[in-house]
Amino acid sequence: MLLRHGIGLPLTVLVLPALFEEANRMRRFTVSLMRALAMRGIGSILPDLPGTGESLRPLSEVSLDDWREVVSTLASNLRQDQGQCLTVAIRGGAILDTTADHGWRLVPETGERVLRDMVRATALSSTTTATEIDRRARVEPTLLAGQTLSPALYCQLAAATLSSSGRRTARPVEDIGTRDEALVGTRLWRNAEPGDDPEFVLACVNSIENWSATCAIH
Repeated sequence: MLLRHGIGLPLTVLVLPALFEEANRMRRFTVSLMRALAMRGIGSILPDLPGTGESLRPLSEVSLDDWREVVSTLASNLRQDQGQCLTVAIRGGAILDTTADHGWRLVPETGERVLRDMVRATALSSTTTATEIDRRARVEPTLLAGQTLSPALYCQLAAATLSSSGRRTARPVEDIGTRDEALVGTRLWRNAEPGDDPEFVLACVNSIENWSATCAIH
């Protein structure tokens, strides 16, 4: 299952969503971004990764390799259609952009940092320590912040780093971290409920449009 905007446009980007609960908080923003990109002449594809969204597979049976296989297949299809694959990755989705020819990232996170937040949230709501949760998650399916992760997915995420070649990183002005561009916007992934920020969407669209124009093929 996937969501697509701007069918038939000369350029289509592959959108790699934030992961787990952050995906829910960022869903409205992500769809607004895709719609706005289509109005600028840039199409987009947003897949439901196995175990997420409308996927029929339980997340407890999914590995990071399964996610990478989906992304690799879509990247190959885009190369056949337009000669290259450009990705727009949000937060933890950036660990999946390794097959892209060029990538734009919004506040990218390593797999280890994504898990750290989930383990911390789980520990705070239970009597189990973060160390005990980590130990259990490496050997059996474990409920973390409302999501049941397989040991394979947990261990692969813990080791998943970010590639740097051909990647542009954008962050909100107040966000700390390495960046190529500072944008005015709300850190929606930290909100308790899903939200949107039209001005932030516009800032991201402007950045993506300018960045895509510098890539080898447009």
